[in-house]
Amino acid sequence: MKFEKYETNKEVFNWYQKDGLTILQSTILGNRLGEYNPNFLNPTINNIDNPKLLDCKKSVDKIIEVMNMEGSVLFTTDADVDGVCAMTILYKIFTEVFDYKNCIRIDSDRHLGYGISNSVVDQINALNPDLIISADAGISDSERIKNINCKFFICTDHHLPPSEGCPNAYSIVNPHMCDYSNVCGCVVAFLLMIEVAKKLKLKNMKSLINYMDYLAVSTVADMMSLDNITNRFFVQKGLELMNSHQNPIWRAFGTEFNEEEIGFNIAPHINAVARINGVCTEATDFLLCDNLIDAKKKKRVLVKLNKERKEISLNMANMARSLESKTINSTTFYDTSNVSGVCGISAGNIAQSTGKPCAVFADSSDNTLAGSIRNGGSVNVNKVLSNMNTQFPELLLSWGGHQAACGLKIMKKDIDLFTEVFDKLIKEIDTEEPILHYDGELKYVNEGIYKQIAQIGCFGKDFPKPLFLYSGTITNVKPLGKSEPTIHTSCILNGNKAVCFNSNENFEYLLSRDGKSVQVLYTISMNSFAGRKNLQLMIDKVIK
Repeated sequence: MKFEKYETNKEVFNWYQKDGLTILQSTILGNRLGEYNPNFLNPTINNIDNPKLLDCKKSVDKIIEVMNMEGSVLFTTDADVDGVCAMTILYKIFTEVFDYKNCIRIDSDRHLGYGISNSVVDQINALNPDLIISADAGISDSERIKNINCKFFICTDHHLPPSEGCPNAYSIVNPHMCDYSNVCGCVVAFLLMIEVAKKLKLKNMKSLINYMDYLAVSTVADMMSLDNITNRFFVQKGLELMNSHQNPIWRAFGTEFNEEEIGFNIAPHINAVARINGVCTEATDFLLCDNLIDAKKKKRVLVKLNKERKEISLNMANMARSLESKTINSTTFYDTSNVSGVCGISAGNIAQSTGKPCAVFADSSDNTLAGSIRNGGSVNVNKVLSNMNTQFPELLLSWGGHQAACGLKIMKKDIDLFTEVFDKLIKEIDTEEPILHYDGELKYVNEGIYKQIAQIGCFGKDFPKPLFLYSGTITNVKPLGKSEPTIHTSCILNGNKAVCFNSNENFEYLLSRDGKSVQVLYTISMNSFAGRKNLQLMIDKVIK
């Protein structure tokens, strides 16, 4: 990996200087933005894309028609954070804003398949609803939707549709099928609800603002672009709502919320439910809580499952590392004890520590294996699988994903062939050495610097958190909360406490440099402990 300083867009820098921003703030914005937008930092609802662009009139009219005849409305979604939040949004707005109680929910079971699985079809047909609304699911499930007895299936999704769309759905609401921004499934469902509320001419339209906390969680967890004003608005307003602690579920977490808290604490707890249990019911139940006592009780279940998820993931990663690798360019790991719900997390841990793509498989049904691939910041694994599908068309039963992560299914008997072919194709693919950009060097770091950075958040995909270079002495290097075989490192950089998480491969090197000079890239955070806040540097990369 190469490390390069950003080239600052001078025009953007100058405009933000004129707006009264500091040199540091203007530099960070000039490093990330291709053009100046006066609404970027503090967007209002008037700056977001108009929901009408989603072309949802047919869906809105059918929803209102079914409500007028007091028919039953069934919701079905995916089992991850985006899907669970979408389910919560739909259920809450129908029951609380529209005051419509004839609602049914089907919580997806990952063990029985993704999206509108055969199991979901069977459950729907047993319930015989008058209308079905999917969220974060359905766009690729046309064949299974065909087997649903109800003819009014409204598919809301944000995933890339197949070339033919979803022909067996009554109507489709998908940003990819119209000129709309890149938003998550929960936001798509919410924007549809806005249009329904407008058509109903509700007097309490402003009450819809009270659901933006779920939008913030979904947008961050699903890694939607945060150089997008629509997404920035929902995340900013959602975080304000979360930090007001009006919603008892956020009081149950008892913390101050920001993008990192969502990504590293809230999202893993919600995701853990389906990853361990298969079905996401307990996660949805938690998000639907309306009192603090129940919220705390249900949160304890999420904490327990997340702890179990981390232990399973760690054990799987350790088992993979302990085996003698048969390959050079990649890691492929399968064991009968592997748990499918944590394959992706385990693959990510292994890929991060080895710097090579990793595929982790677990038993599925009918002598098949379900797998997850992570690229470790190196090759485009989606392109690797595309080449594999072309050269070995019988090997992949199904696959999909993007450059950094993919999911796939193969026959169990083909695991050795996959291992060989995967490693071979990674070696053959043209790759460029990845570049990590940083914002520069700081002479000093204090709380004022932290506040300057916080004022121009939120940070995330396509608008990364500021990263700085430190070239100087490191002192007081020691393990922090050692948990075999993972070591977190604590040290002092530039007069501030710094930590380096999951630093197995860096600990011995940093220890050898204690009292000597190092080069590292770091971000600036505020650590909250026992009610006290302290500035803390987070080491992102160690440059050896």
